[in-house]
Amino acid sequence: HESTLPQFAAMVRKIYPGVEKLPPDAQGALLSLVYNRGADIDPKKDRRKEMFNIAALVAKGDLAGIATQLRDMKRLWPTVKGLRDRRDKEADLVANAIYGTGKIISV
Repeated sequence: HESTLPQFAAMVRKIYPGVEKLPPDAQGALLSLVYNRGADIDPKKDRRKEMFNIAALVAKGDLAGIATQLRDMKRLWPTVKGLRDRRDKEADLVANAIYGTGKIISV
């Protein structure tokens, strides 16, 4: 959506500094994550642990680490297949992302 996408892209840039250096597929996966879960990365909240951990991994460009954190979030929805599948698909996007293809998160 024309007004929603820029708003969420800005949230991603704010909570995950350096995201624009990641491959477009990884950026898209994080945009999907924040669109679905919001931008709260409070490390004191157990339900936000993985989202908080992703920030340091983004800064290092650690795609495998980001994918692992996305998969680890599935612990929050042990019986909700749709959300578990969504995290797996986001993790797959990140894990298979290729560097050197430009930036998109500056929407």
